[in-house]
Amino acid sequence: MISAPPESLNGYAKYVDGQTLQYHSSHPDVDSALIVRARKDCHSIVWQTDPLPKSAVGEFYRFVWLAGIESRGWEQDKVPHNWDFLINGQRWFTFGNREDDSARQWKLACR
Repeated sequence: MISAPPESLNGYAKYVDGQTLQYHSSHPDVDSALIVRARKDCHSIVWQTDPLPKSAVGEFYRFVWLAGIESRGWEQDKVPHNWDFLINGQRWFTFGNREDDSARQWKLACR
């Protein structure tokens, strides 16, 4: 039997590497963002999450963070781009920017 996940943990705790920009967020305590583009000069970002609680029990943990994907406004480049999401150097899923109807609602299957 698989244990239920504990309450959600902060998915962003600390900047490690990558490009940042000043950003008006929907979160009241946030005024900047890490940014990844489909270009060589800012192709990846790295951050740390809150640590797992020492008292946590179970096989699964739930991290929550705020993210956005540009789906409009890249008319000069018609090719969608994909990004890999890695946890401790291992790919867990790939997501991309799309301009079709799939841009409004999408789901990812994790490994």
